[in-house]
Amino acid sequence: IDGWFDGLITQQLCTSPFPPHQLLIYENSGRDVVAPVVGPLTEGSDLVLTCEVRGGKPTPTVSWFVNDKLVDGLLETTSHHVVVNRLEVSHVTRDHLNTTYKCQASNTKLMLPAEKTVRLELYLKPLSVRLLSKPKVLMADTEYVITCEAIGSRPQAKVSWFRESKEFKGGK
Repeated sequence: IDGWFDGLITQQLCTSPFPPHQLLIYENSGRDVVAPVVGPLTEGSDLVLTCEVRGGKPTPTVSWFVNDKLVDGLLETTSHHVVVNRLEVSHVTRDHLNTTYKCQASNTKLMLPAEKTVRLELYLKPLSVRLLSKPKVLMADTEYVITCEAIGSRPQAKVSWFRESKEFKGGK
């Protein structure tokens, strides 16, 4: 019989890639970073950012960018559908203030990668603290104005005056 096919018929399943459906960034405490700002952290502390990506086929590549420059993180696949990339920055300095950290997940060149960017906010210690006017001799029952200047802190430094471990209140 013409047209008769005597053989094995195979069916090929064609699947399209699909992007990750969720990208989350967690900070040091494990709390989800919802605002575009992480912190504020204190100068000298450690920053740990964890990017968790769920879904996507094929499994997405998860990358960190610091100020748009690709950096290495610690990559792990926690399950078949979850990929985690952890970025650690030891002893942040004032140079890290306003640094941007972007997590990007990509699994195909056919679609734009999923991404989330956060900016680091820091509390900064004063760069210098000095007395601007210091009388050489202090006399009893005489009022003096002594000015203290603190430069480079964020937020502005709170200046307190002490004598023998007791804080002066209201200038007295």
